Amino acid sequence: MNRNPLIRKIYLYLFTLVGLALITVGSVRLVELGLKTYVLTKADNYYNYPISKPINIENNQRFEETPLDRSQ
Repeated sequence: MNRNPLIRKIYLYLFTLVGLALITVGSVRLVELGLKTYVLTKADNYYNYPISKPINIENNQRFEETPLDRSQ
């Protein structure tokens, strides 16, 4: 029953590595969830900042927005 001990070691190490990776990823996600819930409560707030308008360099004025004429 001791055929191919090398294959068994590779199988054991491979699945041990996969299991450790899954446990590590899960633990990191759990810690992140706990931090966002209790410590960093405003981490997921997104703010809508106004978009700046382009400036005409020649006379240092802002461009005016004009509606496009699409009737042509």
